[in-house]
This record gives sequence, structure tokens and C-alpha cells, in this order.
Amino acid sequence: MICRIIFGTIYRIICQDNVFLYAEIKNKEEIKYMKTAFFGLGNMGLPIALNLLKNGHEVRSFIHRSTEGPEALKAAGGIISYTAVEAVKDADIIFTIVPDDDALMKLMLDEKMTASVKDGSMIIEMTSCSPEAVIKLADEYRKRNVAVLDAPVSGGVKAAKNASMTMMCAGDKEVFDRAKPILSQIGKKLFYVGGLGNGKMVKSLNNLLAAINAIGICEVANTVKKQRIDPDVFEAVVMESSGGSTQFKNNFKRIINEDYSPNFAMELMRKDVGLASMLEEGIYTPLSDMALEILKEGAVYDGENYTAVAKLSAKPFKESSEAN
Repeated sequence: MICRIIFGTIYRIICQDNVFLYAEIKNKEEIKYMKTAFFGLGNMGLPIALNLLKNGHEVRSFIHRSTEGPEALKAAGGIISYTAVEAVKDADIIFTIVPDDDALMKLMLDEKMTASVKDGSMIIEMTSCSPEAVIKLADEYRKRNVAVLDAPVSGGVKAAKNASMTMMCAGDKEVFDRAKPILSQIGKKLFYVGGLGNGKMVKSLNNLLAAINAIGICEVANTVKKQRIDPDVFEAVVMESSGGSTQFKNNFKRIINEDYSPNFAMELMRKDVGLASMLEEGIYTPLSDMALEILKEGAVYDGENYTAVAKLSAKPFKESSEAN
């Protein structure tokens, strides 16, 4: 039932514009050298920026809060500017993958920033933020003849490093076509999902499905431990049965081994599920509501992988085991 509701929401988002396009890039396209600015050198952003460097592009950024990402970029041949405004000067493409709406608005809607972005350039906006934020960004930059592509990503840190990300692209089809060559150098599967904002909606609903699935896997993993079922045998059975999924394949053993090193941090999953819940307003969504509450409770594990919610359901079992 709940999957039908979520799928129905995604279907309406994509099909309202009667546009859908999917391309799996098998051979990276040869494209011309581009001057790029890149903002958001975190767990996902840094490997994406490094792949741009590997493909021969100029990459500029600046130091905002942490020096770790900028130092790694500089060591690989990137350029660290004194300010964000300096970084965007003469850039053909500006990539943004920052924490949230507020960070995006403060960075890109600053008057000095909007005045400095080159006429005819493009912003590829990859942040997991609200649809309203990217639409507002596009409205402002349209005045300066600057195109905006709504292009959130999926696949985690491993896919960012391997340039195998899935990208949910939205906006003018002509802008998507212009961006495809450089996107093919940082991602593998490019989806065109319609008008601006659709990329953000599809991304958050995808992560809602991932979160619901992962929470169930966390509970099952703790049950497997409690009942002393061989986890290797259980994994083999499930992967050949109806309970198997990408989430199970990627996370079951990590949960069993209590490995919560971040591939996608708790606070980021909570943010995306919160964004998805806003889209579902007016729909009966008990699983979505419960998932968001569990992720809120999991805030004590912020900085760890979102699957650290397994510690919540494991706690009573561990306390009982210790008492015995």
C-alpha cells in the first residue's frame, strides 16, 4: 500500500510534464576543457570535484568552514580562491552540493555572487534541498542569462568516487542536453525527469523508500543476532528471495558487523525524509511518518551512517543480554 502511494507520487511528478528520458553512459564522452567552480567539498562533493580534475577540467573552490576538502582539492591540482565570488569568475559551469536550502541561498543569492557569474554559464545544482529552493535560484539567475539544472545524485560516496552515480536531472531539456557531456564524466545513469524541482522531489522520495527499507533491515538484523541465525546463510537466502533489495545487499552485513561508518549520514537521510514528508501532505502515510520519527530519535548518532538506527532497536536486546 505505502509503496503504491509513494510510487503514485513519483509517477505524478514525472508524468505531469509527459517527459521521461534515461541514458546509461557506457563510454565517457570526449568534451572540451571547461572552467568550473565547485561548492560543497564534503563526503560526496570532493570525489565529484576530483573526477572533474581527472577529466582535465579546471576546478576552483574556496575555504568555507573546513579546510580538509579544499586542501585535498588543491593537492590534486585544483585552485583555491580567497572567496566564492572569486571562484566563479569566468566559470563555464558552477557545481553546488551544499547541506541545505539555507546554505544554498546564502551562497548563490548573495548580490556579489549573482553579479559575478558569467553571462551564458550554467549552474548544476546537486544539493538535496527543497524544490522551491532550486526554482528560486533559477528565477534569479534567469535575469543574468544563466541556466540552472536541478540535478541531485544517488549512489553514495562509493559511486561519487567511481563516477557511477545516478543523477536525477530536471529543468529545460536543452539545458540537460548541454550538461550531458560533463555529467557523463561524473555519473553513469542520467535521468531526465521533467521541470525544475522534479529532481529534488524524485531524490527525496527515493530516499524515503530507502529509509523505510533500511529501518526494516535494521530490525531484522538485530533479530537474526538475537536468534543466533547464521547471518551468512540468512543473507544468501534473502538475496534469492522476495526480501532481497539493494538496501539489504549493501547494508545487512554492515549492520551485523556494527559498521556505521558514513556512506550517507544520519542527518542527511533525516533531512531528505523530511522533505519527502512535505510532498506527501494530505496523504495517509503511516510508514513515512514512523520512519521520520525513528530518524529523529536517531539524531544521537548524527555523523554515523543512517543505518545506525539499528542501535535503537538493538538496545533493549543488548541490555537484556548483559543482564543475563
